[in-house]
Amino acid sequence: MLIPKTITGLRRNDHHFTTVVPFQWLLENIISGLVLEDAARDMAEGKAVDKRAAELAPLRAKMQRPFRKQEMERKSVRGEIVVVPKLTPTAKMKNTQGDLRDYLVQQFAVSPEEAFGVLPGFVAVWPETMTETPLPVDLPGMENAWMSYDYGSLGRGAMGDGECRHLSGLLINAASDVPAALKDKLLNQAVTVEVYHGV
Repeated sequence: MLIPKTITGLRRNDHHFTTVVPFQWLLENIISGLVLEDAARDMAEGKAVDKRAAELAPLRAKMQRPFRKQEMERKSVRGEIVVVPKLTPTAKMKNTQGDLRDYLVQQFAVSPEEAFGVLPGFVAVWPETMTETPLPVDLPGMENAWMSYDYGSLGRGAMGDGECRHLSGLLINAASDVPAALKDKLLNQAVTVEVYHGV
């Protein structure tokens, strides 16, 4: 399915709107928090990283806790004991790969036909400003305008909130043990997203 590079939403202010999208939209348009975490670590070590990841990694570091923590491990190398860094999963990562993954597959994906599952709203962030265009939609009782937002030239965004759910969705989509039909159900479930741009 082609994902458009415009999206409609209820304008909150110059930098914030609310929208409802298929879960797949987040997987396509947001860089995983784990990728940005690794990019930040690589940059600190002087390594080259993807340009967009380099732009978003500092922003993500201000908003999120880590998926993995660095610990020192003693190893024997050619008969000598050396201390080397090792990345170990945090409770956040364990939940993403465990209980949260199970919930998305067993409840949220098949809701409401076979189970009951809901997800809290997501928060997505773009440092650049999206181009907004008013739409001729009248919403009685709502002062805010319904807008179309163009983000085609901006690159992908980052998660301000919901990056565990986002990463779990990516892992499920890549998993060989989850049936394709179930993945389709998950990816097409509607989710609410608060989008902040130009921040």
